[in-house]
Parts: sequence; structure tokens; C-alpha cells
Amino acid sequence: DADIVVENKSAQLVINSNLQGLSSSLPQPFTKLANELMPLRVGKRDTAKGQDLITARLGGLLDARLERRDKNGAMIIRRGTVNFGGPDKLADTAKAQKSPSGTKLPAKQPRNRNGIWLAGSLPELSIQGWDGLIGGATKSRMAFPIAGANLHIEKLTGYGQIVHSLQIDATKRGDGLAARLASNALNGEVIWLPHGYEKGGKFSAHLRNLYWVKDEQPEQSSLSVKPGESVPAVESAKTAMQRPGKLPALEIVIENLQVKDKQFGRFELVGHPDGNDWRLRRLNISNPDGSLAGDGVWHSAQENTQTQVNLQLKL
Repeated sequence: DADIVVENKSAQLVINSNLQGLSSSLPQPFTKLANELMPLRVGKRDTAKGQDLITARLGGLLDARLERRDKNGAMIIRRGTVNFGGPDKLADTAKAQKSPSGTKLPAKQPRNRNGIWLAGSLPELSIQGWDGLIGGATKSRMAFPIAGANLHIEKLTGYGQIVHSLQIDATKRGDGLAARLASNALNGEVIWLPHGYEKGGKFSAHLRNLYWVKDEQPEQSSLSVKPGESVPAVESAKTAMQRPGKLPALEIVIENLQVKDKQFGRFELVGHPDGNDWRLRRLNISNPDGSLAGDGVWHSAQENTQTQVNLQLKL
């Protein structure tokens, strides 16, 4: 249902829906089946000439508050906050931020700075399947201008991997984001620059440690599917990897890499897209037992991909 109120030439709009009949193929936590109920409330009201306020609540998942203003005839987001898990979850984002006395510090939400700030706690987040949305936004300026984040994620998944109890503290850096990551499985800093390499993006990471754990669950295990019910399509890791030239440039250093029960030591990888291919400029893995160095190219040929790697092992 929808309520529209006009007072003193100012319009106020409120929309309520349970979203029944609508499905979503977005990654977790936004995946939704058509028969699943998810209460949505969206409000809009004018605050001044050429300015308005958008509020939204999606079940117990998030509360959003976005301030917009007119710019050359188009309404753009000036600043806002998105709180995941509701207001009572904000303090949970301080799990990895403790004062010297051991008490938890409240999550900070700068309300007077431009951009959108994310805060709160999520039970699950998938980093896989956002390619189309992110790619479209980075061709110009981001339509959803993230300024920073203070999030606690109980389960981070994507591309067959899983990380539990992850704290993310991110801030804007240039036209991208820099984030500090903290969990039992990994610690360090990552940087995403949407225009960091020629015409494409660049992802950099410098991690003190990474414990690589494979997610044994099937890709759509989080969906409870009944007989005869359609499942939203989720991009698989195999599909995402069939276009190597579309991948971003990478510059990754891991001081201590462990895959399951195997200790690899220091890991370094540098590479970038090259036309339809992806070129590995440098690969170095070293530990007290020896080192492995190499380079190569990931070649895209019609529907198939080919990999050529040159490796040198020293013991």
C-alpha cells in the first residue's frame, strides 16, 4: 500500500510491501525467493527546495537514511547511513575494537560527512555475484557513493571460500575504498580503486596472515527451495572466471599463507588485464624450505580459457 500526503506544496510518500511474489538473485544477504515474505517500508519527504530525505527499512536486515539534493536537474545522494541488523546491532560492530580497559566502543557514524556510511552486523555476506552492478557503476561515478564502513560479518563467502567473524573498517580513498580486515583467518589491509589500472579497476591487499578455508556448502545452500519453485540464478565461480580480461589488476602480498593444514609462507602475486587476457607479471612463494617464482598469462579463446605459466623452483 502507499500513502501520499501533500502539504504546503511539499510531498510526503510512504510505501509498504511484504515483497511476496518478487524474487531476487542478488548475492547474500539480499537473495530472496518469490514466496518469501520480507517487509519493506520506504518513505520520501521534501526537506527544502531541491532537497529530500529517503528512508527505508527492509525486514530486520537494514535501516537506511539518505539525504538527496538537486544537481543539474537530477537528484543525487549527498550523505546517508545504512545500518545493518537494526539500531540494536550497531554496538556489535565493535567486537574487534576494544578500548585498553576491554570495554566495547560504540560504532562511529559521521553524519556530517558526504557519502554513505555502512554500519552494523550481518549474519552472512557473499562477495560473489556483484560484478554486473559494480561494473556498471564504475564506468562513471558510483551511483551509490560509499564513504566508509564499520561492519561485523559473521560469515563471509564467495568463490568457494569462507571467513568467519570478520570485522571491516573502511574509509574512502580517492574514488575507491581502503579497508582494514580483522578475524582469526585473516588480518591486514585491502584497497579497491575502480580506475586504478588503465581503464579498469585495481585490487591491492597486504595481509599479515591468511588461513584459506574452503566453503564445503553448495552455492545455493542458503535457499530453502520447495518442489516446483524456481531459484534465482546466482553467478558461479566458473562463470565469473571465463572472462579473464574483465578481471581487475591485482597486487597481493600475504606474509603468512596457510591453505587448510599446509603452510606456504610468504605469497606475492602481481598481474593485470591485457586485452581479453589476464597477465601474471610476478608470482613468488617462499618459506624456509625453498621458493617458487613464475609468470604467465591467462588466455581467453572464444568459450574456453587457456593458462600458460612459467615456474622456477628453488630448494
